[in-house]
Amino acid sequence: MQNALYAKNKIGFVDGTLEKPETISPQYQAWMKCNSMVLSWILNTITKELQDSVAYAKIAKEIWNELLEWFTQRNASHVHELKLELATLTQQTRSVSTYFTKLKPIWDELQAHEPVLVCTCGYTCEAAKEYAKAQEMERIHQFLMGLNENFSTTRSQILSMDPLPSLNKVYAMVTKEEKQQTVAASKGPNIKAIALAIRGPSGRS
Repeated sequence: MQNALYAKNKIGFVDGTLEKPETISPQYQAWMKCNSMVLSWILNTITKELQDSVAYAKIAKEIWNELLEWFTQRNASHVHELKLELATLTQQTRSVSTYFTKLKPIWDELQAHEPVLVCTCGYTCEAAKEYAKAQEMERIHQFLMGLNENFSTTRSQILSMDPLPSLNKVYAMVTKEEKQQTVAASKGPNIKAIALAIRGPSGRS
């Protein structure tokens, strides 16, 4: 719902940045029209039970705050479960691709539960950009921590980089190492067999 409001440039009606003007203001009628439209969008996305509980609300921000409080209380335990799952998820017998695919939906769902960041400093700032960067760094560490020990060298190489590469780049580096290890493992038995053949039955060359 937040994404839809952002896309339609109507997020201000629920985050408080577009306050209701005075009734004598020239913008009053236009504001009320947009407010009613946002109210309709919100009501059409929630269950009948929730609609009944917020039926009295006439201002989009009021109904939004009610729903935010309700979902925050309800989702707190679910967020805890997601973070616990994320903290305990490791690669184990999975391929790197499968392991990463297990992490991705958890990250996405946790992000969906995070509050919308709104800058109130009055200036163009880098807060949202810096937050997104910090979030990506956290995901990189989570991904690397869960890898098996045969990736310890690659993990150390990545962590020694300054600045750290992007998550996509880290994933590409690890999958490249995985392919190299797979190729080396497939050649291993053949090399051993050749060595034994050269040495002969007596163990001498």
